[in-house]
Amino acid sequence: MLSMATAPEPTDAVVETEGARVYLDPVAASVLDDKSLDADTDGQGGVAFHVTD
Repeated sequence: MLSMATAPEPTDAVVETEGARVYLDPVAASVLDDKSLDADTDGQGGVAFHVTD
């Protein structure tokens, strides 16, 4: 499940690149370890995330 958070939980992995910070729970961090996360915005301010190999 994806949700917005202002701070990580104590067990979260923190990934920061180019000014973006993502908090991943331990299970998500292991599953996404070798993946890339891209984000796009639409004209109305909505955000869509894409996970790629």
